[in-house]
Amino acid sequence: MEFGTLEYMREVQRVTNGDSRFAQMMSGNDASFTFVMEEEPERGVDRPVTVGYSVRAGKIDDVWTGKRETDYTISGKYSVWVNLLLGRQTVTSAFLSRRLRVDGDFNRILRMVPATEHWLTLLRRVATEFHGDYSKFNLKGE
Repeated sequence: MEFGTLEYMREVQRVTNGDSRFAQMMSGNDASFTFVMEEEPERGVDRPVTVGYSVRAGKIDDVWTGKRETDYTISGKYSVWVNLLLGRQTVTSAFLSRRLRVDGDFNRILRMVPATEHWLTLLRRVATEFHGDYSKFNLKGE
């Protein structure tokens, strides 16, 4: 399914909420997140892709596309997000190299990095069709 669509986000929610480890890792970390994948016209990604979700009691309780006011907004080039999903880059390295920018409590989000890294492994289970030149990296899912 197309990366960044509501259908994709609902599948992310389903897969994530089926994982007890994620629930345990995020327990007590209720928060909402907006992710902005910035356009890369030279690579066939002509518009930004913006999605988000909120976590309550260790479960994703809402997903959406587009911008909302959230606890965190995390932005970076589309290629950074592809590399995160493929496991070619870690969240920590993306933050420290400033490939991902965070609007929100940075210290708190750093405490959530282990859960986020685990979450990215879950997302590799979701069939994902990337945009533009990145389509050669599409994930088949499980």
